Amino acid sequence: MDHAPYPKEPITRPNAPLPKDACDTHIHMLADDFPLWNGRAEDPAPGGLKDWLERYRRHCKTLGIQRTVVVHSILYGANNTLTKAAVAALGRDARGIGLVT
Repeated sequence: MDHAPYPKEPITRPNAPLPKDACDTHIHMLADDFPLWNGRAEDPAPGGLKDWLERYRRHCKTLGIQRTVVVHSILYGANNTLTKAAVAALGRDARGIGLVT
């Protein structure tokens, strides 16, 4: 099965600073250490939640993003464990959108 591509790195700082409390309104947190849905079309790029959170935090710091909305990925079916773990790890400025059957 194919892997999802890695996000490009390094990213560059925008020409103008983002507004205070800028929000990334739609990210999918992927990690290969959470159970995947058998009906998925691809696998996440290699890396555990800790690795992907570290990478995402670097992106946010470079871009000037303070808030995040984690949108559940269909790669995990209706199991929202990864989405919940990502929101908890990102802290009070993160929100999540889960998938229910």
